[in-house]
Amino acid sequence: MIKKEVSQIGAFLRKLRFDREESQEDMAIRLGVTAPYISLIEKKQAITKQLAVKIITIYNLTGKEKDLFVNIVSQDIINRFWGK
Repeated sequence: MIKKEVSQIGAFLRKLRFDREESQEDMAIRLGVTAPYISLIEKKQAITKQLAVKIITIYNLTGKEKDLFVNIVSQDIINRFWGK
């Protein structure tokens, strides 16, 4: 069995979808993107600052959930800029 590599952002979004009982299509519609793009993000694709803000706003992330998401996105930016 081949294990898929999943980014921390992807894992967060997948959990967010599952917790809210949404499909990738549902999430895509809410965020104004395509379902294939959500799939890419859940695998390894980086997200933009604008999309991160949209996720926080549309999904009403607050408290620890928001802090966790912001930390994950920040770490992803650092890793992409400086390398792992």
